[in-house]
Formats: sequence, structure tokens, C-alpha cells
Amino acid sequence: MLRRLILCLTLLVACGGGGQWDSNEYIFLTGKVVDHQGQPVAGATVNFFPFAANIGPRPYATTDTSGSFSLKTPPVGEGTLSASKPEDGYPDMTNALYGGRNSSSRVRVDANATKSSAPVILRFETPNALLRWKIVSSSTQLTIRGAYMHISLVDDPGVEEFGSFPVDRDFVFVLPRQAVTLMISSQGFQEWHPSDSPGLAQPLLLPSGTVDKRVILLKPK
Repeated sequence: MLRRLILCLTLLVACGGGGQWDSNEYIFLTGKVVDHQGQPVAGATVNFFPFAANIGPRPYATTDTSGSFSLKTPPVGEGTLSASKPEDGYPDMTNALYGGRNSSSRVRVDANATKSSAPVILRFETPNALLRWKIVSSSTQLTIRGAYMHISLVDDPGVEEFGSFPVDRDFVFVLPRQAVTLMISSQGFQEWHPSDSPGLAQPLLLPSGTVDKRVILLKPK
């Protein structure tokens, strides 16, 4: 089965129709997010993904300076808590590009009103490679509106993402730890591949912790 995901350039909270809940029914899932050395991570996003219930916008929280979080959710039973901080190289492991393996930044919890949930520790692995790119025209040196990216896993091409680049800031994307094929296109410009830029290759696989910051030049047709 082909698995396709829409590329999120900013954090998006998945929405859907959900039931109404009495304020007294909500419970709190608490815990802490740390890095691979056990140090607290501030500003990480923690999402709760229930297995069975459709509760509308998925509950989320942001960690404070001590790495702690408190997430409010209806008592919908079992699900997963998943932490991410893409700008530091920590992807959301629920994304299929990074999936297929267990991760200590994602844990199973039970959001049940009849039992208290013990605080959990969500631990990031070493940061993935991070892309910080700006897409501009080689002829005008201006940012291109409507530039578009397609990325897929080399070993499993059915796992792929598509998305547009922002025009008001750099594009930030966490690369998987697996080799990918990547292509950037825009109407009126030639397609760009990593092998078109010095230091990159297609397929693309960068060492963990790499921060690749560059301007990508698209050539007019």
C-alpha cells in the first residue's frame, strides 16, 4: 500500500470531528523530555495520539525550561505520547519517514480516568541531520514562490512526502537516518536534485547531527 504524508513545514495539529467532553472528565498526562545525554529539552512539542477515539484536535503540550510537560486530554484510553523538536534535529517518530523502529521519544500510555498516569520520560536519540535551505532563482536571486519538494525513502519508495517551501523563512527539514531521493521543482524552472549542489549526492544520506545550511539555486527553463 502506498503511504503518503503531507510535508509539515510548521507544526500542524491534526483535526477531526470529536465529541463534547465535560470539563471534569479531562485528565493530565505529565512527564519530561530529555536528550540522549539525559539533559532536559525546553520547547519540545509533545503530542498524544489515541488508538481508538476521535477526540477532535489532538492534545499537545510544549515543554518548559526544565523539560517538563503537562498535557490535558479526555480519558480516551490507550495511545502514544510522542515528542519532537524539528529545529534541533529531533523528528516526530510517528511520521512514516522515520518509522519502522522503536524510539524512546515515543511511549505508550493509558489516558484512563479510573487510574492515574505516572509521569513518563521521553528521551531523544542523537539529533538527525537537519536541512536549513532557502530556495531562490539563479537569475534574479529572489526567493521562489511555489517551490515544491518530493522526498522518498530509497529502500521503500512508497513512503514519501510532498510539500511547498516557505517564502518568509528558511526551509527546515529533519532528514531520516535512511537514504532518500529528493527533488525540488517549481513552474518555469528546471528540476533540482542534491547532486546539483557541491557536497550533496543522490541518494542523499547525511551523518547524524549534520546541519546543512545553503541556498538552493533553481535555474529557469
